Amino acid sequence: MKITRPYHPRGQSLVELALLLPALLLLVVVTLDLGRGIYYYSVIYNAAREGARYGIIHPDDIPGIRDAAINLAIGIDLQEDDIDVLFNPPEPNAKTIQVTIEYPFELVTPLAVLVTSCNCNIIDLQTSSTMIIER
Repeated sequence: MKITRPYHPRGQSLVELALLLPALLLLVVVTLDLGRGIYYYSVIYNAAREGARYGIIHPDDIPGIRDAAINLAIGIDLQEDDIDVLFNPPEPNAKTIQVTIEYPFELVTPLAVLVTSCNCNIIDLQTSSTMIIER
């Protein structure tokens, strides 16, 4: 009579983990990058709206418009150079104000360079808000 031993695949789980772990870690980091990107876009979108809200009440105070946008941009380093304020038409009796914010978002994922169109880890996020000036 022949005695058969049960099959014990020793180390098979370790090999499978070693093969899948890099892909899983990359997926987690890309997910974190995507979440950060959505958060940053939401912050600059709300900052542009806040700047436009301030601008419809105080259209002559362009530094105040920029300060209102910067004060709302919590969690990011928004600079005055990132904020553009335009009046339409470009005269003192303007009907609308447009606040545009362009912010450079730096990716954390090292392989995200392959997904973007340039050889950089920076994506420019841009949003604008247009409102009618109240006078």
